[in-house]
Amino acid sequence: MSDQNAQVSVVGAGLAGLVAAYTLQRAGATVTVYESSDVPGGRLKSRSIDGQTFQPMSQTLPSTAPALSRLLREIGAIDKLRRTPLREVHLFENGKNRTIALAGKAYLRGMGRTRWSRPPRLRRVRDIIEWLAERVGRDTPAETTRLDDRSVADFTRLYLGNRAHQSIIAPLLDAEFALDSYDTSRLTLTVLMNPWAEPEISRLNDASFLIDALADSCADLRVNRKITRLDEIDTPIRILAVPATDVAGWVDLSPREEEFFKTTSYARELTLVLKTDGTGESTQTDAWIPPRQGGSLRRIAAIAPNILLLSARLRWGIEHWEDEDAQLTHSLLNHAELVRPGLRDTLHATEILRLEQTVPRFDVGHYRRLATMHRDDRPRAANRGVFFAGDYLVGPHIEGAIVSGMQAARDALMRLGVKPGATSAPIGGS
Repeated sequence: MSDQNAQVSVVGAGLAGLVAAYTLQRAGATVTVYESSDVPGGRLKSRSIDGQTFQPMSQTLPSTAPALSRLLREIGAIDKLRRTPLREVHLFENGKNRTIALAGKAYLRGMGRTRWSRPPRLRRVRDIIEWLAERVGRDTPAETTRLDDRSVADFTRLYLGNRAHQSIIAPLLDAEFALDSYDTSRLTLTVLMNPWAEPEISRLNDASFLIDALADSCADLRVNRKITRLDEIDTPIRILAVPATDVAGWVDLSPREEEFFKTTSYARELTLVLKTDGTGESTQTDAWIPPRQGGSLRRIAAIAPNILLLSARLRWGIEHWEDEDAQLTHSLLNHAELVRPGLRDTLHATEILRLEQTVPRFDVGHYRRLATMHRDDRPRAANRGVFFAGDYLVGPHIEGAIVSGMQAARDALMRLGVKPGATSAPIGGS
């Protein structure tokens, strides 16, 4: 480095903060990471039930995740973190379970026999998706603000039809990303689909390995260290890898920054964790319950052979947030029994989780406000030496957190006058 004394502080040891620290260290920077809790990981921190660990957060991401692939190659873990493409799901509608394909002719049948599924219409949809993909970078969707003008619901109903929206797209966003299709910007959906309008998403088997590897690489990681003001940190460059809702209390914001951070919000999720005996189909398959079905439950996710997550419908969860755990467990299990009969007979342990901030919302206008902030205030941010990192800057998934961490590190290195580039050995390297 040109300045051997130059240092960077990263506040927050979630995935974005750890990626930023890792990227900086590979370029030769001296980095200190501050984490207010006793372990790193942020929203990806592992929990345990009846002696078994699990991760309660969704680990669904675009199948095309170049930043994650690059990171895994660098840390020598490309074969240790498995991604499973989501090609079909079980949908519970009108009291019945059915399998929905997310690709091929079966996917078209799932849309219904309407004019939208005829070849000319499909070619039209393909052309539109390809046109959007050319203009929407998967890493930087905010750069195309004029496309942030329509909700996912409006877009899919217009080009794919109402059945495709109700039976596939709306349940997908609701179950996997805790997003409402009527509010969410169509740009969020664009990076999750291929040119044939088929969802291309995958799930990680367990992101805890990635968190552990990045945390172990930190030369100076300080847990149980709560930072309340930036003047507590005596370094020329600081990266705030904290939730967007916390940023305003840390730094003086410009009017555009203030508008962006004030309007950025997160889902609050209420989840029932079940440890089962691992027997029977009811404990080993996922299910989506479309929003139009109502009720308390939106998803059943099998995250391990004997661990199920029962995710409450978002609005229902907020309305019943203060209810007793026993009452919540009873309500969610009653609904789950309709979807997976006999589930109660397999239970070993249950636990209610109240997750205050999970996935950031990407409502229509979010990317436009983000792009305006970047365009007008990036020089100001560079001059004050404060940069931001978090999935709320890119997309509601792990790939979004990784991309934002890498970008914050690149901005910090440019501020230091250092050309980004790897100079140290990968994690675990000699």
